[in-house]
Amino acid sequence: MKYVICLLMLAVTARAQENNFGIYSNIRAANGHFDGMEIFYTPNKLLFQMAEGWPHNPILLDIRNISNNKYSAVHPEMGKMQLSFSEQQVEINFSDISYIQILNKGKSFWQR
Repeated sequence: MKYVICLLMLAVTARAQENNFGIYSNIRAANGHFDGMEIFYTPNKLLFQMAEGWPHNPILLDIRNISNNKYSAVHPEMGKMQLSFSEQQVEINFSDISYIQILNKGKSFWQR
């Protein structure tokens, strides 16, 4: 019975990861200046890019599942981050610096 429960839990987690797969962004441009962040989420990896005036180089982060639709990672400069996925967006909470961003699922800023 324990094995059946474990398999069901793995299936639910895998399904949640499939639903979250994709690009989330709030990057915007005005007068040649860029602002915001963008992620490309895949199970176990997160491609993260931030823009403050000009886009920073993207970095690849390892992520860890905390619970259904909640993940954690560590950004080399911004510290611990928790990602909470909902229907069409993700909330990223950088707990070490008390900074929260909400990104919408869709096309990359660079594809618009």
